[in-house]
Amino acid sequence: MHHTIQKFVTTAKNVTSYKNMVNMPPNQILTYLMDQAERITKLAYVSQAEKDEGLDIIWKLYEKVQKKVLNTTEDESWGNAKSNGKGVWSRLNNQEVDAISFGNEFEAIIDSAQVPNPTTKVVRYDDD
Repeated sequence: MHHTIQKFVTTAKNVTSYKNMVNMPPNQILTYLMDQAERITKLAYVSQAEKDEGLDIIWKLYEKVQKKVLNTTEDESWGNAKSNGKGVWSRLNNQEVDAISFGNEFEAIIDSAQVPNPTTKVVRYDDD
């Protein structure tokens, strides 16, 4: 196997290690695996046989992650969990605004964000 393909396969194996399978949402692992497969596919200076060898390994790892997802009833994104930059994945790290975060106050918060700042004056120009 070509050394570049070996590097991508090793990265894919590291992503699907036990530690990552437990601590990272499956959808993120699948995204990483697809990225490695795409990188192998785009290599121009490697034979197709070597590409196929590397892709076979990555697809087996992909299947392994999919089996894990099928065995759990949990959402594969863990509620759209995000990383805190230190390898800890949690839905609490997600900074997206949604109705669940603010409950009954959601509309009031969105409305206040859309209203212009009252301390600044609106300058109107005549159409003359």
